[in-house]
Amino acid sequence: MNALTLFRLKFQILGRLFPNTMAINAAQLFLTPRASPKKEWEYEAEKNAESLDFANGLKATSWGHSDQKILLMHGWESRGSHMFHFLEPLLAMGFQVIAIDAPLHGKSLGDKANPVSFADAILAAQKELGPFTSVVGHSMGAAAVAIALDQGAKFSSCVLVSSPACISDGLEGFINILALPKRCGALFIKQVEAEVGRSRHELDVAKTLERLQPRSLLIHDQHDKEIPFSSLERLKVAHPKSQILVTEGLGHRRIIRDASVANAVAQFISAA
Repeated sequence: MNALTLFRLKFQILGRLFPNTMAINAAQLFLTPRASPKKEWEYEAEKNAESLDFANGLKATSWGHSDQKILLMHGWESRGSHMFHFLEPLLAMGFQVIAIDAPLHGKSLGDKANPVSFADAILAAQKELGPFTSVVGHSMGAAAVAIALDQGAKFSSCVLVSSPACISDGLEGFINILALPKRCGALFIKQVEAEVGRSRHELDVAKTLERLQPRSLLIHDQHDKEIPFSSLERLKVAHPKSQILVTEGLGHRRIIRDASVANAVAQFISAA
């Protein structure tokens, strides 16, 4: 029996016996990001960059200088430097590129990390470091872009890479991973909503795109195991005017390191 199976068995059994306690434990696990060691190429990427401080403890990294600025928003348990591969074509087109570290990610401080706090960081960056011509968000960072747009952020265009269609998808996926019993799962969702301060139904990316109809490029891999391809299908239905780029074999994380994806993103943004 492997470690994951034992972990799931623990939540499955104790979730029936102590649903409230295990729901709280699951929510803490869901909302606590883990940090991964920095890779050598990340240090290289930051050598020619400028470090920026904003919003009481948040950090950002800037490359280039221009009146036209592009904002990069990473995903969960990631950091700004992970978005480095978008840089080259954007800098070549004359843009300044700023990648922010979300709360409790990278070098940023903070008291909580969730889609709303990610979105708050985007809004703070727009106010203090912007204005930004366009924004590129990956995974939870893409969902945060939609939340920020819903809260009044203005961009000429946005690029959503591997975006969930609704935050509920992530919650349900986590319930399945931990094999939480039904009552414990429902309590887990309520606990997360209490921590975030918003109902999961308010954090619906598809509905936001449908209502606002921003100029958008949606990118997703057919075999994404973290955010299923069906999310893209739902976003397409909600926002049929959006441009679509489908990849194959890049999965959820390699997609932001692919040169052809980076070039497509730069071309889309420059055409705004």
